[in-house]
Amino acid sequence: ADVTPFIIVSFQEGDRENALLSQMRNSMLELELGISGALNVTENMETLAGNLLANKVNPSWEVLACPSLKGLAAWFADILLRYDQINEWANAAKLLKSIWISGIFKPQSFLTS
Repeated sequence: ADVTPFIIVSFQEGDRENALLSQMRNSMLELELGISGALNVTENMETLAGNLLANKVNPSWEVLACPSLKGLAAWFADILLRYDQINEWANAAKLLKSIWISGIFKPQSFLTS
């Protein structure tokens, strides 16, 4: 299949999603190690633990994600929907019939492609 600008945007979106998911996973694993005593608990771990308890998006995740005012639970549900859309788009290797435009990290890149 031809690599169209839409396909390039889907790969870029996948890269952004993977960076976010990687940051989330790493910080959660680090917090787990801190809680178990395998690591010293840092300020970042304390912030993450507090945000999880308060249903807030952690700042280290927020900088990599789409802007949102939602609480953590609703925000994470959106992350899963974004993942599904990006995955479907990349696997199709063509422009989907319907795109959730606000579910894209950089909608402007999609619109200009």
